[in-house]
Amino acid sequence: MMNTFLVVLLIKYFLANIVYSQTCSNEPLCECKYIESVGLDGVNCSSRGLSNIPIGIPVNLYSYDFSDNRITSLPKDGVNGINFAGISNIIYLFLQSNLLTTLSKDTFFPMSHLVYMNIGYNKIRQLTEDIFDYLANLQILIMEANMFESLPVGIFKSLRDLSQLSIARNPIKTIEIGLFNNNPKLEKLQFSETLITNIDGTLFKDLSYIDYLEVFNSSLTSLPYQLLHGMTPTQLIFGHNLLQKLPDGLFSGQINLSNLELDDNKLESLQENSFEDLINLHTLLLSNNLLTSLPTRIFQSLRNLVQLYLEGNSLTGLDPDVFTSLSKLQFLLLSRNSLTSPPTKIFQSLRNLVQLYLDNNFLTDLDPDLFTSLTKLQVLVLGNNKIETFRAGLFDKLVSLTYLFAEGNSIVSIPEPELLFKYNTQMLGCNLLQNPMVCDCSAKELYFFAKRIFEDNESNLVADCSLVSGQETNLCSLSKSHFDGCGDVTNETTSSETTRTIKHRIKDMTAVTPEQTAEHEDENESKTGFTATATFAAAGAAAGMLAVYGLSKTLFKKLDTSSVSPNKDGGGNTSDKVDTSNINTSMTNTAKNETEKGKQTSNHLPFPRDDDDDKKRRRYAEQSAVEDENGLDLIYV
Repeated sequence: MMNTFLVVLLIKYFLANIVYSQTCSNEPLCECKYIESVGLDGVNCSSRGLSNIPIGIPVNLYSYDFSDNRITSLPKDGVNGINFAGISNIIYLFLQSNLLTTLSKDTFFPMSHLVYMNIGYNKIRQLTEDIFDYLANLQILIMEANMFESLPVGIFKSLRDLSQLSIARNPIKTIEIGLFNNNPKLEKLQFSETLITNIDGTLFKDLSYIDYLEVFNSSLTSLPYQLLHGMTPTQLIFGHNLLQKLPDGLFSGQINLSNLELDDNKLESLQENSFEDLINLHTLLLSNNLLTSLPTRIFQSLRNLVQLYLEGNSLTGLDPDVFTSLSKLQFLLLSRNSLTSPPTKIFQSLRNLVQLYLDNNFLTDLDPDLFTSLTKLQVLVLGNNKIETFRAGLFDKLVSLTYLFAEGNSIVSIPEPELLFKYNTQMLGCNLLQNPMVCDCSAKELYFFAKRIFEDNESNLVADCSLVSGQETNLCSLSKSHFDGCGDVTNETTSSETTRTIKHRIKDMTAVTPEQTAEHEDENESKTGFTATATFAAAGAAAGMLAVYGLSKTLFKKLDTSSVSPNKDGGGNTSDKVDTSNINTSMTNTAKNETEKGKQTSNHLPFPRDDDDDKKRRRYAEQSAVEDENGLDLIYV
């Protein structure tokens, strides 16, 4: 019995090799092999420079990949006498990134087992209404990046099992009512980057299973209030459109929604009840709109919110109670607004906040009690404001603070840094670049503080400053003898000549309008002869250094702080962490080299900024700010 079984196996193996050797004799033009990505035997003819379907392909496999070629048409009547559609076992068909201009209904007859088809990134302008009639079992259809200006109403009528559909990146101007009436199982729908300006309120009335709806980077000017009636998605992507307002009741009943993106629109105001039913919302993007204020109770129902993006608006002030309900918030982005003086108690309820971004505003003096409740805060970004000094006690409660960014302000000196940062024992780095510091006696305390924390914790606070003569030097590269004549330093020990220099530099740095500030940073630097840089070391398991000024924008996405994080709420996806242990720890050389590379950029954050790449933008929105206890995720902004 066993011998018979072995004989059968040998015969099958022999026959399989005959089939493979005969039908794939044109290797390496195509490969016949087990395709790990789909878990089936298949043919891989991808990226082979093909202009036609090759002769000799097998007909008994399950996956066929002809992507990334120059194929202009598909056969209707056969390949080697065999109808292309005669490949009856086919489950996966990859035709994307070719030069197809048209498709015929007969090409797919009868691919009754086909589940996945990708015809994206071709040159197809028009399809007939019956094109998919033979594909009754199709579940995933990718049609993106073609040249469709419209789609026939009945084109998807036979696809009753369709669960994912993308018609994005086509010059479609209108979506006909009834287009999705026969696709009740649709869960993911994408038609981003089109020319659609309006959507009918009944377009999605039969799509009760929709979980992900994306209409990103199109030309939508409005949304009908009943658009989402009958569906309960978890993700809605309406960013990068022309929306001016949100209709009352748009998100009524959307209790399952976890991710809502409304960034890069033209929203001027929000109603107090705009988000009242979104009790499970995790991420809310309102960045880059025209908001000047926020209703006091706008976020009252968002008790599960973790990430809130408000950067790039025109907010001039915030109500002290606007964030009161956001006790689970971990990431708050308020960059690039017009804030001058946040209310003292505004962050009082944000006891789980891990990252706070207040850069590129007009902050001047921060109340010592502003951050009192933020005991879990690890990243604080205050760069590019008008701050002249840090008042005593400001950072006392930030016992988890890891990184402080304060570049581009008007800070002349840091008096008594040992007291200012007394309780910030977890701090790995402090960025003070582009501040009008002078390397005289006023820098003595900062110099010795920087030396001590590096020796004790491998933490870095390194700043380039200018001598009275105007010569630039690295603060920590100075010898101790440089400060021998200073004695006990106070804030009044600055010489009159130095005082005049400081006043001149502050005047140069602030003598521009808010709109010109970013454009004139480098010009002011050259006029004043001032440069400041900072480098950071990752302590513990990730002991190493980050050169922040001029740092490559793609170098660091995540920093491992597991060895210093005192709480269990902090963390990031450890699979994406960057190993910093081999980074050069030479403070002087790194700072000097990176300064020269980065003089034309404003790198106040050590991670990439790429607003035009929607894939990156969606990725950071889908990731939580802090997911586990093993690291700190610096999210794309």
